[in-house]
Amino acid sequence: MGELFIEIRCEELPARFVETAIQGLEVAVTGLLKGVEHGAVKSWATPRRIAVAVRDVADGRPQEEKLVTGPPERAAFRNGQPTKAAQGFARGRGVAVEDLEVVDGPRGPVIAARIRTGGERTVSLVAQGLEAAVLGIDFPKTMRWGAGKWARPIHGVIALFDGVLIDCSVAGVSASTTTLGHRLTAGPISVASAAEYVDFLKQHHVVADRAARRAIIEKQLAAAAEGLGAEVGALELVDEVVDLVEWPSVVVAEFAADLLELPPRLLVESMGVHQRVFPLFIDGTLTNRFLVVSNHPNAAGDPACAHTIATGNTKVLAARFHDAKFFYAEDRKKTLATHGEDLVGMRWIRKAGTMAEKAERV
Repeated sequence: MGELFIEIRCEELPARFVETAIQGLEVAVTGLLKGVEHGAVKSWATPRRIAVAVRDVADGRPQEEKLVTGPPERAAFRNGQPTKAAQGFARGRGVAVEDLEVVDGPRGPVIAARIRTGGERTVSLVAQGLEAAVLGIDFPKTMRWGAGKWARPIHGVIALFDGVLIDCSVAGVSASTTTLGHRLTAGPISVASAAEYVDFLKQHHVVADRAARRAIIEKQLAAAAEGLGAEVGALELVDEVVDLVEWPSVVVAEFAADLLELPPRLLVESMGVHQRVFPLFIDGTLTNRFLVVSNHPNAAGDPACAHTIATGNTKVLAARFHDAKFFYAEDRKKTLATHGEDLVGMRWIRKAGTMAEKAERV
């Protein structure tokens, strides 16, 4: 019994692809082990890597022997020589005619073949099938690069059985025993087991477990909001943000207070859709402060780094807000009825009139 560990490291996956990727890898790896006794399956995923470990994996499929019966003896042999019926039966079962046996059947003697199945080694099953299994993961969209077609180009593969490297490759990338930590930290990292993998990644600023990253994000958001006497809004963004970062660090930022003149819904929607940042409320009223979940390993411990991150996010967000402020002011120069006049030139559905006629019916 040993541990099978697989990691696929790639360019940053879109957040919406991470769940598909890790579920697909679990199915792919357990599919390779069909017929092989194994224990629990554990997986990890970040935007830059997906990994699966299967515990207590047997060395191979158990070898089995079964007796497969065929046509009656009288039809299989004539004058002691095999007929086409015997030859066809032997060929179909992958045995030599000389290896056929005669056994008692329900209606008399029949020929039979002893078929041996199983016995394949786990290492061979993985080596032969890993590439097709990984590249077969079904993504909503894929991209092509030099040697393959996948959600994003693959840069690294780890394939270990009981700590020993499995000789295989995926999309032209040969398997090794090394991975990389956070893109802003040094590497590579050599690993021999899933436990080492998770521990070493954490030392190199990568929280591999999605549930752990979520807990960190939620805890930091709550603490930052509490420190400001506020409540966090748009918490549904955590579902996406957890797959945008490998080392989450929450940073407080703020935009110009005069932008609060804009409708709160417009501001909150823009924060979520365009920047994936979290608005802050005090007694239900939107404030000009917001929270950024950074992926920078120094964001939590370096005030200068946190300030740079906050300033950059504020600039991008403020640009969108100022555009919105201008167009909102322009729109308010006309009444709603005046704006509605433009609906006359907009078709709703062919042969069903204009948007203006629809609005009037409603």
